[in-house]
Amino acid sequence: MAAPDLRVEASSNITVRGCKLHRRLIGKWVRALRSGLPVEADVDFSTARAITTYKSNSLDGLAQALAESTEPGNVEVVDNLVIFASNIGHIRGSGPRRIARLAIAPEGWVTCHLSGDPSWVNAQTAVIRPLLEESRPRKWGFWYAPRWIFAGWGMSVALLFTGLIDSLPLAVLVVLAGLACGFAVGSVLKRILKVEIFLTQDELASSYWRFTANEIVTAVIALLAILVAVIFGVISHKDSQKGDEKALTLTRAW
Repeated sequence: MAAPDLRVEASSNITVRGCKLHRRLIGKWVRALRSGLPVEADVDFSTARAITTYKSNSLDGLAQALAESTEPGNVEVVDNLVIFASNIGHIRGSGPRRIARLAIAPEGWVTCHLSGDPSWVNAQTAVIRPLLEESRPRKWGFWYAPRWIFAGWGMSVALLFTGLIDSLPLAVLVVLAGLACGFAVGSVLKRILKVEIFLTQDELASSYWRFTANEIVTAVIALLAILVAVIFGVISHKDSQKGDEKALTLTRAW
């Protein structure tokens, strides 16, 4: 009687938020994904642009396909990428099946799925997780919140100052300025933290980390509006206190 097949498979899913990648980091990821796979095993790269998906077994081939396409956008930078590696087709005898699929979405989610024998999956998880964390511009998740969340935070902070303001129009101005300031901060972070995968460059472009003139002007105007409103609010508050003191003094005099 033949012995039963006792092959055991495990799977692991690693997910992080945020991704800035260049050629050297992609190379490190590929070397990690290939660990434990046959030398002849292929690694496939694919990316979607508009309604077309481009696929190649090398980054150079993928970059060339984008360069020869008629799709708009920078041919050297993409906002999504899928890397797939496996030993399917190269399994000798009853060896375990090993699959690694790493997907980077335009929204910033990076997901790596590993499946195969438990020892390989555990080893790969321990190696790949720090590599994914390395590609995150900001480690705390709240940086990746939507712009309306930052707008709400800005308005909440502005509401703290309204207690110093006796004038309703000034209080409304402070709240609106806080809303605008929070939205501006969210817009700046959205641009800075957007997914950018440089297929040909070995370093991230420094210009992508700088604020644009429009973003700086918007933030400065919003901050000045809050500052002016708070100053006027404090002045009006002190004036009202002086008026109350004068009224109290006259009352005592009578």
